[in-house]
Amino acid sequence: MWSHLIGRRDVLILDTETTGLHKNSEIVDLAIVDTTGRTVMDVPVMPQGYIPAGAAKVHGLTKPRLKALGARPWPDHHKAFLSAIRSAAVVCVYNLAFDMRMLEQTMGRYGLDDEGVLDQVSELCIMLDYARWRRIPHPWRRGDYKWHTLDQAYRHECGRAAQTHRALGDCGMVLDLMRTVSAKDASGQTG
Repeated sequence: MWSHLIGRRDVLILDTETTGLHKNSEIVDLAIVDTTGRTVMDVPVMPQGYIPAGAAKVHGLTKPRLKALGARPWPDHHKAFLSAIRSAAVVCVYNLAFDMRMLEQTMGRYGLDDEGVLDQVSELCIMLDYARWRRIPHPWRRGDYKWHTLDQAYRHECGRAAQTHRALGDCGMVLDLMRTVSAKDASGQTG
């Protein structure tokens, strides 16, 4: 399913960690790797707003921790982010709708936009692709498949736990998942 995307420098995997799930949430950690495994971008981001305890419990990032990591606000990373995305033929994200919303919200806080870059690149939601590949009927959305968290998909396909809830670690999990599913797909196995 994803074998044509593996081992390419122009296919990127993006992940974010955020202050939450809400309309005012923003990015606190961003990573991009290519499908050769090379890290393209790995930056902690100092948010304007506060980091709720629930979010910090998930990813371990508090404002003092971000300060210790040398985090800078989004505008300091914006041009590098756009440059990285401009180089891509495809951007893969485990939960594409969520991460794209968080990118837009974070940029919007500073009056920035993507300058049309995201419209010029092909985007792929690995979570939805995986749900279609795994083919477990959704319990209440008739005709749809069940969505799996990255941790659930990774444990099922790769047979081990690895989620760190940090952006770079999650990018690595997505790449491992893509490689494992591609190998299973090539051998005729399904989820």
